[in-house]
Amino acid sequence: MKELKFKLWCQEKQTMSTPSRSLSFHRIPKYGYTFVDINGEYHNCIVRQYLNYTDSKGEDVYEGDILLVNRRNAISGNKYTETIKVDGELSQDIITMIESFEIIGNIYQNPNLI
Repeated sequence: MKELKFKLWCQEKQTMSTPSRSLSFHRIPKYGYTFVDINGEYHNCIVRQYLNYTDSKGEDVYEGDILLVNRRNAISGNKYTETIKVDGELSQDIITMIESFEIIGNIYQNPNLI
C-alpha cells in the first residue's frame, strides 16, 4: 500500500516544510491532493507528494525533486549519468534501467539544476 506523506513549498516565504497536523488533505480525482489549512499557517503553498521511493542515501523522493541518475544502456551496456526532474510517478521502465539515483535538489529551490 502506498504511504501518504507530503511536503509543502510555501511560495511567499520561500520555504519547504513538513505539514503539521493542522492540515486536512483531500483527494481530487485527476488533480491530486489539495488541503484545508485549519490554522492559516500555510497560505499559497504547493503540495508535494511522496512517491514511495528513496534515493541511494535513504532520502524520500517527492514530486518536484531533481535526481542525479546512474543508468546502464540496455543495448550497449554503457553506463551514463543524467539529471531528471520528477513530475509525478516514476515509470517502471525508468526505474528498471536505473542503477542508482540521488536527490540533488528540487524545482522550487534549485531550478538551475534542470
